[in-house]
Amino acid sequence: MITIDYLPHARPIEYWRLTSHFLNKIKPENKKKIKVNILATNDEPWGDYLDGIEYQVIIFPYNGNYLAKATLASKDENLYSVKLDEDCFMNNHVWDYLIENIQILDDPDTLLLSPLVSTNIPLVDEFIEAYIDDADVKAQLHQMFLNRLMPNNLWGVDYTSLNKYTLEATEWNSEAYYQGVAAINHYYRGIHPVRISVEAQLLLSEYILNNMEKFLSKQEYSLKEFNRPYFTNNVFAFKTEDWRKILELPNDGFDEVPLSEYKNAHNKKCFYIDNGFCVHPMYNTVFGFNPEFGIGMNNGLQKEIEIVNRFVEKIL
Repeated sequence: MITIDYLPHARPIEYWRLTSHFLNKIKPENKKKIKVNILATNDEPWGDYLDGIEYQVIIFPYNGNYLAKATLASKDENLYSVKLDEDCFMNNHVWDYLIENIQILDDPDTLLLSPLVSTNIPLVDEFIEAYIDDADVKAQLHQMFLNRLMPNNLWGVDYTSLNKYTLEATEWNSEAYYQGVAAINHYYRGIHPVRISVEAQLLLSEYILNNMEKFLSKQEYSLKEFNRPYFTNNVFAFKTEDWRKILELPNDGFDEVPLSEYKNAHNKKCFYIDNGFCVHPMYNTVFGFNPEFGIGMNNGLQKEIEIVNRFVEKIL
């Protein structure tokens, strides 16, 4: 059995309407293989949106509840877990493929299996190559990456060495960039121009909204290994026992850093579903304008909600 741990916090119910819509459309035999834990902050009629899927709802106090949710989820009796943030959406075909290929995690050298998430670090570049057919849009995104100043003292880290791959480069080279990230002597390596470029995030979402057929239709899927120094864990599958081990490591109130540290320390393999498209519209890094670094936008969360509402209009 697979437990899908859905982690809603304070965003509108429309986010869950999208996720539950696709879960309801997975194959009947795959519905029998999953249970959904809705580890919520707000009391909503969560279960009313599910059809034929086992679930439970647990409500947590509002403030600082992420680790409490993760800790409870890690104690689940099922062999596999999927950590699913509220702001990630993938279609039923990708869900079916993930469920039907979960056994890749039985290899003790493998840590996780992820869909191909639109703004994920480190898979955003693979998403761009696989999803975007318009060469001009690709060029715009790559230029946005090159134009992005990599700041000093963001999250207490000096990222200016990465300007070698952005401002000082003439073309975007993601492989060289991640070599630079690996050389940073700090555990906050979850940095990519997309994370601090509101323009790139908006352009990606806009392109997907204008080219929905590829997002909604079944693709030719395959599993591909990736090895990068950091993984922003919006949505992925792993062994539940590994989640417990990861949560034993030092953390900052979230499990993104210990997940990456655990992966690197044990030289674990990671896989993604090629063409397994998943939308993550925006990072909260750009919610609000930070004049010191020139990052973000005022009313960023409201902009994300507007984007999600457009997905709802097109899908539901």
